[in-house]
Amino acid sequence: MWLESIPAVNKYLADEFVRERTSPSELPVWGPRGSRQSGPELWYGHANMNTGKRTTTTYGALDAFFPAVLALSGDQNRAKRLQESSFMMWKQHGIEPEEFNYRTMEVVRAGLSPASRDCGVNLLSVSLHKRSSLLADG
Repeated sequence: MWLESIPAVNKYLADEFVRERTSPSELPVWGPRGSRQSGPELWYGHANMNTGKRTTTTYGALDAFFPAVLALSGDQNRAKRLQESSFMMWKQHGIEPEEFNYRTMEVVRAGLSPASRDCGVNLLSVSLHKRSSLLADG
């Protein structure tokens, strides 16, 4: 199924473009480990699953797995480029938003509410504290 569908996904949903920047600090351009973005940005838009019609130019938390899928399928070049684009989005917003319009570089939906985010931070903090206490005792 993958081998039959990925050519159409790459043809109709992949967006490759060079973003014009008016200043060097306008958008982060550094990829993982300080390397420059290799070539045009690569993003994948969404389509209606029943009609195949292109719907949005958004990318986000639920799309974060796709570079790994590309890598596991052997498409290392696209996997690397998509991961670099994801990293650029991450650096711009400090975390991967729930939904992000990669054409406008704006967050469509941030995801967690501030209260939910605070709850998650507190749970993680308690968990790390408990673990460090156990390690210190042991």
